[in-house]
Amino acid sequence: MECSGSVAQDMLTVFIINPLEDALFESAILELHNSDILTLATTCSFGRGDQNIMMIRLPNDGEVLWSNTYDSRDYDLAYDVVENAEGELIVCGGMAIGGGGSDFEAFVFKTDANGLPIQ
Repeated sequence: MECSGSVAQDMLTVFIINPLEDALFESAILELHNSDILTLATTCSFGRGDQNIMMIRLPNDGEVLWSNTYDSRDYDLAYDVVENAEGELIVCGGMAIGGGGSDFEAFVFKTDANGLPIQ
């Protein structure tokens, strides 16, 4: 990850504390156009299924602006996220298909700047 501006050559470290002590697997950390930090993860703590996608948006001061979970089936995995010129977030990942959880299909979805899915 390239850093610019005030963080120039400092190392950026993001800590996510999960009070339920369940797994939170970070997939991507993205510096947004306005210098906010977006983290994309797979979580076992939130949402309906066994594993769900979670995004957390943080400004420079580290306070959470918002966090959202996204799930469709039992096992959803987050792989990467990008921001387009309009500030929308495009997420790619995979979800389990069938009953065994060993076959996955890819998916892509888009959210607005607040993490709300765009239909």
